[in-house]
Amino acid sequence: MAEPGDHERDADRLTKIPATPDLRFAVTVDNLGSVTKRDVKVALTLKQSPAPIVRTGTLARVDPAAANPPTVIFRNRAAKIGALSEERSTDASGRDD
Repeated sequence: MAEPGDHERDADRLTKIPATPDLRFAVTVDNLGSVTKRDVKVALTLKQSPAPIVRTGTLARVDPAAANPPTVIFRNRAAKIGALSEERSTDASGRDD
């Protein structure tokens, strides 16, 4: 989810999100297994020209079927997401390893 504005990513269509100083991405990780995962690496990739922006974070613990799954917040200022282009399209994707 991209905030402010609670823009949820839809894999089937382009979601335009204005690049602002307050922009942040919330990446929530669900554990659909039956074993607690530890030190889960989470990556956020913003595909843009001339080079993509990649940021990573780590969740200490992800419990199976958690009522409130853990979330990594990538902030424009604090995490220094990078210079987001306001004129170009940017494709955001996330993954957990």
